[in-house]
Amino acid sequence: MGRTQLMRGIDAAWRRMDRDPQQALITSVLKLAGPIDLVALEAALRRVVATQSAFRMRVVDRGLRGVVFEPDPLFDLSNHVHRIAAPSPGDDAALAELTSELASAPLNPARPLWDLHVVGLREGSALIARIHHCIADGVALVRVLLGIVDGGDAGEPDEVGWSPPSATSLRTRASHLAEEAATLGSTLFLSADAPSVLRGPLGAAKRVAWTAPFKVAEAKRIASAVKGHLNDTLVAGIAGGLAAYGQSHGRPLIAEPRAMVPVFLRGGHEFHTELGNAFGLVYLALPTSIEGARDRLVESKRRMDAIKSTSETSNAVALLGLIGRVTPAMERFAIRLFTAKASLVFTNVPGPPFTVRIGGQDVTSIMVWAPYAGDLALSITAVSYGGELRCGVLANAKVVPDPEQLALEIDRALAELSRVTATEPRRHSRPSQPEGAAR
Repeated sequence: MGRTQLMRGIDAAWRRMDRDPQQALITSVLKLAGPIDLVALEAALRRVVATQSAFRMRVVDRGLRGVVFEPDPLFDLSNHVHRIAAPSPGDDAALAELTSELASAPLNPARPLWDLHVVGLREGSALIARIHHCIADGVALVRVLLGIVDGGDAGEPDEVGWSPPSATSLRTRASHLAEEAATLGSTLFLSADAPSVLRGPLGAAKRVAWTAPFKVAEAKRIASAVKGHLNDTLVAGIAGGLAAYGQSHGRPLIAEPRAMVPVFLRGGHEFHTELGNAFGLVYLALPTSIEGARDRLVESKRRMDAIKSTSETSNAVALLGLIGRVTPAMERFAIRLFTAKASLVFTNVPGPPFTVRIGGQDVTSIMVWAPYAGDLALSITAVSYGGELRCGVLANAKVVPDPEQLALEIDRALAELSRVTATEPRRHSRPSQPEGAAR
């Protein structure tokens, strides 16, 4: 059954980021080519639950004594796996409607904070998974979901993220501490993001949308035009999409909005054996003010390179852990303070580059929506699978009521990047980390 465990500071921070009625849930959808074999699915889930104790544990906030995992004495898999049908006519629009409803609804706090919905569609089926961010980040969650593939293994996941250099001397350690203190100071005094079409009073409902599939190879080819990386292409596409979205609503982005970008720590997860969160959040000003698509790509690369700073990354990780150890009232203040300095969350989660099967059916696409916290109203999550990329857009319906329009503008911005770089020779960049790191 397990034993009661004190939650790590960074995980506790995510549990306390909940604001009634919104919870910090990671929502994902796996679309399947046909109806799934429920017996095989449940057998695979039992294997995962047996190895991941967090899926059998309730989360209890004891205030000043911290947040703990404690065994659920009444744990039953049937409480977490539900079979439902998408609204008529059971197409992508109906799936988006159902996913929006689930993304807006809280999990039962008396049970382990996750569930899985098996959805019948007009063509094929889908799995909608919800898990609280305090249990796992997006990288860990995708790896766990892929643990239920037929055969029990989707291959070894790429190791993603940033690896802090070891401090081998007192002088080096002192230098790092000084840099982190300076970064913390600059973060504290960073101005709040300007009011825009992306910010406003929050409502209870969330809406989801997703972009059309975009070839990973094409995104890398675009980035190669400036000796960049896949994420540089995504940042440029998202910035272009946000700028066009503001224009289309008669509220152009006068000031460049900042995104909170997760920087995953390399080695932070022992995949298949440990969940939790292994990342820090850093700020990235999106180049929405730059009109030319290629110029926006160049600037996106420059800014993404700049946030690889060791001090900024390590400080972001330490800060999240610290927030999870203070009193709930202090944490609420800290979350509002730091999320006021951005307008959205942007992250990239890598999936397997080949097709996998679940319950006897090919998984045709994977989409993930990371949560936003504090006063934020928008997150954009890029996921790669089977050689294709999709961006999931999660928005507070009161602030951004039409995330499908934003998804369409991102599609258009990526298509423009393809067009303007089509005649440029491929320029090879230096060897780098696997895609999925914030880089």
